Amino acid sequence: MQKIHIQKRMSPFSAVLLTAVCVGTVIFFYRLIFADDDVSSKTKGDFYGMIGTFAVLIPILFKKAFNNDEYAADLLLNNDRLIIVYKKGSKKSRHTIIKLDDIEKFKADMTVTQGSTGRSKYLSCITTVNIKIKDKKSVNFTVENDLFSFCAYSFILRLLKISDRIPHFTYSVRGDSEAAKKDIEYFAKYGKRIPFWNRMSKSSLIIFSIYMVLTAVALSFILYLSWPWFISEKDRNYLSYIEKGRDFYIDDKYDLALAEFNKAMQIHNDDYYLYYYIASTHKYNNQCDAALTEAENGLAFSGEDSTYLYVSGIGNKFSSKESLLYPIIGDCALKSKQYVKAKNAYMQVVQHTTNKYTTIYFKLGKSEYYLGEKEAALQHFQQYKAMVEKYIQEQQNRKYKGNSYDYKDLEKVNNWLQKTEKL
Repeated sequence: MQKIHIQKRMSPFSAVLLTAVCVGTVIFFYRLIFADDDVSSKTKGDFYGMIGTFAVLIPILFKKAFNNDEYAADLLLNNDRLIIVYKKGSKKSRHTIIKLDDIEKFKADMTVTQGSTGRSKYLSCITTVNIKIKDKKSVNFTVENDLFSFCAYSFILRLLKISDRIPHFTYSVRGDSEAAKKDIEYFAKYGKRIPFWNRMSKSSLIIFSIYMVLTAVALSFILYLSWPWFISEKDRNYLSYIEKGRDFYIDDKYDLALAEFNKAMQIHNDDYYLYYYIASTHKYNNQCDAALTEAENGLAFSGEDSTYLYVSGIGNKFSSKESLLYPIIGDCALKSKQYVKAKNAYMQVVQHTTNKYTTIYFKLGKSEYYLGEKEAALQHFQQYKAMVEKYIQEQQNRKYKGNSYDYKDLEKVNNWLQKTEKL
């Protein structure tokens, strides 16, 4: 027995869920598009068209979902009879059995109308089926748009597939969509739809092709930059050693961390991010001389890309060797009273950092204080003080409070300002 769907109704729960998804999509794109003042009026027009489409479709969706009227749901066909199954909501209500030999006429009349909201276009299709039965009352039912198909007139296409088995079958298509008429006529003749590219106008096809090519190129480029799909076993081992070392580093097990980092060094000795981890481990293990050496070794490489960041999928755009290694050099040089080296390192950090809040200005001021550079030290202490005051002020309006800086930091920088004034 062959079965074709006539139409399907969405459950109320599914309708509410789909509506929530649609509304969420609209809100997301609204925030995405209108947050940028440079967005063109055409893009905004396309967005309004999408809202218009949702505004048309959602009421139709709810009307169908909450409509408890009986409707023809499925058509079953075997060698000698045709069965029409009716439902109310999602539950079967009754069925009608019709012998094929008793069918005097089976006619499907479809009206297809093309509508639009803004720049978005859609098809509205209504198919009326009339089955005239010998010595019995005719069977009639109406099929509206199929919400669960990419093709609005999918029912008539499904019907055409079995039309050779239905006696006295005829159909007609009326309306203002010539494309739909040609597609259905082609399907009736060849058993398949007009190829997708032939259903589009030349201009639409060109635009669509360019869009698809650009999308494919953009996605390929993003994947190439952000994640290596095929990495060697050597790189996998390299990644594993660094991850294990980092876990030991976080747990303050510095000797074990260095052992793993040294294994990684045997695979790649030109990765600034690995030198950053090794230097950080020495720094927090109170081995400033070793930390300085490793950080300076990391800076010696001219390349900007980190193998670790590449094979881990993080990507190199979020950090640079200067922003990672110079703070370690500055801190260790300051601690070992190498004030010129500390100052030069912190100046490099200032040039390369993108952090809104940073202690670098405070540390730079301390280096300049010890070098007797009063005016420069005062300037950087004042910058740090203004930053802390702004942070504290912004914290008052935040729902989730941070604790990076507080009034103790203000007190500390004020003490250094007073000391510097006496130089």
